[in-house]
Amino acid sequence: MKQTCLLVSAVLAAPLLAKVLFSPPDRGAYFWMHFGKEARLRVLVRVEGEALAIDANGDGRFSTSEYYSSWKNCRDLAIRDPDGRTSYLVTGVGYYEDGTPAERHWMVSVTVQGPLTFRQYCDVGVSSFRAWAPVAHFNGPLTVQLSQSQGKIPEHLKLKHGSRPSELTAIVATVNRDRGCWTVVRTHETNKNAEWFKGAVPVVDIEFPPRQAGQPYVKQRFALRETC
Repeated sequence: MKQTCLLVSAVLAAPLLAKVLFSPPDRGAYFWMHFGKEARLRVLVRVEGEALAIDANGDGRFSTSEYYSSWKNCRDLAIRDPDGRTSYLVTGVGYYEDGTPAERHWMVSVTVQGPLTFRQYCDVGVSSFRAWAPVAHFNGPLTVQLSQSQGKIPEHLKLKHGSRPSELTAIVATVNRDRGCWTVVRTHETNKNAEWFKGAVPVVDIEFPPRQAGQPYVKQRFALRETC
């Protein structure tokens, strides 16, 4: 009798398990927006053609008020952080296409309003599966990083010997390649209209090889005061 019950349970459970593991992708494409240092606020975004839906309150559902028939209409959307001190204003959404076949990469502009007020934007892809969708992390942990292309430092940015000085460019960003996250601080609107944290300047430490083998490397710190 026990064997019969176990067999019946297995037969009933197998189709359900198969449905979970092998179900087709959800309708539309998705990416996540995480907010705050520990990403406690997580907002799901669904894209269907030109339409956009943002689960701004994080309840896992898309209400009518969170639906935009065109991504162009998605602006001035306020999202409040659970910390009670910080809010986020989505000021604009856009995309570009890259690759063969062409895939959309979405760019979302957000103003962080709280103890520190600053602007950020992201470059994020999409996935048909919401659980594994790429992430754009706003107001996350920031680090100064060299500008890269496809995860590599471009040849023209590498430091070289000689009389012609090298140009060093960097970003202040939250980057997580495993989740497709690339979210940067907006440093300027134009070169003549720079914006930055008051009194804060990113710095980079460079180690120069010694003139003679066996001697210690020469370490020097440079402040990156200009925007480009």
